[in-house]
Amino acid sequence: SDTKWTLRTYASGERFGFLDTNFQERLSILQDGRVGIGTTIPQKALHVAVSQGAIPTLFSGTVAVFQRNGLGAEASEISIIGGEGTAWSAVNFGDKDDEDIGKILYNHTSNFIQIFTNASEAIRINNTQYVGIGGVDPQYQLHLKNSSENTTLNISAGQSATTHKNPTLRFHAERDTVRFYIQLNRL
Repeated sequence: SDTKWTLRTYASGERFGFLDTNFQERLSILQDGRVGIGTTIPQKALHVAVSQGAIPTLFSGTVAVFQRNGLGAEASEISIIGGEGTAWSAVNFGDKDDEDIGKILYNHTSNFIQIFTNASEAIRINNTQYVGIGGVDPQYQLHLKNSSENTTLNISAGQSATTHKNPTLRFHAERDTVRFYIQLNRL
């Protein structure tokens, strides 16, 4: 095909854009460096809009916006595609001292997800949907581990000035019959 693109500059000098063969602006670059794909008025450094509806007030720290809400109940997704074999996909949360001090990582080989805090594994959900907390490969639906002291499970109930809630721990059989029940009553 003989597709031609047009580069358009605006008299105001505020932006220039790339137009397709139907003269629809597909890419806009504003004078301050903001880039819009699918929008001529990018709100942040990168703004990708498949369909445009209203957007909320954005945080000052927001760098990129991915938008697909012009028709109401539209889903918007971002995909990170990793390689085969021993590969993984990850989102790093870093600062000036450490690129991945926090991380969400998906391991494609064993199909588990890990959440890291302070550069250490904090939570793992394995391929059987067992959850491990404390850097443990879970062997149970909920597996807690604390290598430095006793492991504690704390269940707290809310309260207000006039009412108190009672924390409750219940163990259920398959047919929702309570087999073991602990409830602490506030006196």
